[in-house]
Amino acid sequence: MICSERMRAYAKTHNHALVGYITAGYPDKEKFPELLGRCVGEGMSVLEIGFPSPDPYADGEVIREAHKKVDPSIAEDMEFWKSVRACTSNPIWIMGYYKDLCTTDIYLELAKAGVADAFVIPDASLEQAIELKKKVNPLGVDVAGFLSEELENDKVDQILSEFGLIYQKLYHGVTGVPSSSESYKQLLAYGLKHGGNHMFAGFGISSGERVEELLKNGFYGAVVGTAIMKALNRSEEEMYALIRELKNGMERAESSTD
Repeated sequence: MICSERMRAYAKTHNHALVGYITAGYPDKEKFPELLGRCVGEGMSVLEIGFPSPDPYADGEVIREAHKKVDPSIAEDMEFWKSVRACTSNPIWIMGYYKDLCTTDIYLELAKAGVADAFVIPDASLEQAIELKKKVNPLGVDVAGFLSEELENDKVDQILSEFGLIYQKLYHGVTGVPSSSESYKQLLAYGLKHGGNHMFAGFGISSGERVEELLKNGFYGAVVGTAIMKALNRSEEEMYALIRELKNGMERAESSTD
């Protein structure tokens, strides 16, 4: 069960969601909120904002390089985060590493200020994620539960029972590796049979065709990160064009199920 009001409201009126990742403050801190607003206008349903990290070890080279270039003071700059929240009424996920985001009170400040609708903490243990959920769910903030094919069945069952927002990794390893594998289908089918969860696919998604395939096969949403950051490195216009392509893939999936 999703507890974020923005996520619940979005899910009531939309069959699918396109989640786009951008590192906080990249490539320009002052212009960042304006860039996010344009991303939403081009078709991004949910903004996933990368919390600054000195060691984003689970990310690929593109995102690691972005973290090196952003102002680290952004992490505790609540005026910056409030400007991010003010740029859109769409849901905002904050993706961060446990040490950077959850070992201080900054995550609670972000939750209490209404900045975050969900926290995405890929390196949190299941126990840490559950404890985090206990602290932020009463504030109307979700925590993503991570599924992967390497997990034992009892862990899968526990994650599906604990978390309404499920992030299924399409492969094991660092982010940013293109993937066309269909091995995700068995785990997805198991998650859908459980019911009550919103299943999002992530890792290696870079085209509208891949988004269309994943949503047609049962995912509620698709999370795109490295492809968006690569396009942004070339130009803002290329990033917006990619978002439009990804949105078209989502719309094709929706029209096929109408």
